[in-house]
Amino acid sequence: MQIRFECTIKAEGVTQPDVAWKGVVCELGMDSALKAYPHTSLSNTFGTYDWRTFTSGLDVPADAVNARLYLGLQGCTGKAWITDWKIRLARRAATRPPVDPSWQPTRTPPRRGVMLSGTFYNQETAGRFDVLQGWNVNLVRWVMGYIKEIAADPVAYDQWLDVRLDELEKALAAAPAHGLKLIVDLHVVTGGRLAGGSNALFYDAALQERYVADWQKIATRFKGHPAIHAFDLMNEPNQAGFVPSGLLDWRNLQIRAARAIRAIDPTTLIMIEVDGYDAPPNFTWMDPVDVPGILYSVHVYQPMEFTHQGVSEEWGVAGGVTYPGTFDGKPFNKDTLRAYLQPVRDFQLAHKVPIVVGEFSAIRWAPGAAQYLEDMTSLFEEYGWDWCYHAFREWPGWSLEAANLPVPVNLDDSIPAATTDRMEKIRYWFDRSAAGN
Repeated sequence: MQIRFECTIKAEGVTQPDVAWKGVVCELGMDSALKAYPHTSLSNTFGTYDWRTFTSGLDVPADAVNARLYLGLQGCTGKAWITDWKIRLARRAATRPPVDPSWQPTRTPPRRGVMLSGTFYNQETAGRFDVLQGWNVNLVRWVMGYIKEIAADPVAYDQWLDVRLDELEKALAAAPAHGLKLIVDLHVVTGGRLAGGSNALFYDAALQERYVADWQKIATRFKGHPAIHAFDLMNEPNQAGFVPSGLLDWRNLQIRAARAIRAIDPTTLIMIEVDGYDAPPNFTWMDPVDVPGILYSVHVYQPMEFTHQGVSEEWGVAGGVTYPGTFDGKPFNKDTLRAYLQPVRDFQLAHKVPIVVGEFSAIRWAPGAAQYLEDMTSLFEEYGWDWCYHAFREWPGWSLEAANLPVPVNLDDSIPAATTDRMEKIRYWFDRSAAGN
């Protein structure tokens, strides 16, 4: 099951610890052979403040034993009071019907592509469409990106969205001549994200109404457009804890939007993403959606210490993790990736539904990035999943057209290359699309 724990803390003069998970400690840990040290703890709990409620979450493994609760101070000095500690059940693992491991979805044709910035459709974008056509790409996730300040301002967001839809219309007009279908990715929803990464609309009734209205606007304008592959309802939803009474959670809000779209557009496919930034493990809690024409999307970056190494301190230094190799003291190889994707595969086989990998990648200087991409795409193809590589000419770190090494001093710098081993692994499947496979 998945649990949330909550407690209320008051602090006086608690010094800042050397790492975020120390300070005032309210931590739940347990033993498991299936998962390395399953635990959950608070962060940023130092300083002086009156009573505040803190929450955190944990996926409890099936074999969990010896649960332990830690209360106190760690790596700091000061005084703290902790009260009203409780565990709340968030989700139980979904009950699955029997699976048929031989079942495969129908892909007519297989859709293989890239993510592409949907800020503007201009001469530069048209040139990118030309290149993608030459690569035999047939799917583009059209990313309508954002500025944080705009997302939080309802008036500015409306204006931003109207401009993005004008640009989308231009891209859709050009797409068929290039053999492309577009996924309409509303990459940021009204309200943006709160400081902890949660979508603001899960906690605000007015934002939920605006979100549904936004999709009604999009569906009305582009109803049944032949160049649209799917409407992608919410990029990487993230909901911390429980929504307030009377509001819809990450799943039910998307269902409401999907039904609002279906009342306008009965045919265009609709993509649903799962809570927790659309990561594969969260399909453990997923049930199918009772709306016609649903695709289920997953984003794959596993582990971030490999795929994002050197991007920020949070994910470690460049060269820190090699593929294949070891990670966290365990083998890190194709079997590891298969196990990581298993919750999605179980969901797919149990309910016989289509899966789209909306994002996956490995930073270009990661040792073994090409092999990682080869193994990952071979699994997608084995399972019959459509996919989009992140990303085409968005940022040099992900670029298939930039040399693997050296790591640039300025991460925004690109090192052009005639070809790369990463490009060859991805284009191998694009060539299969051209051959009709």
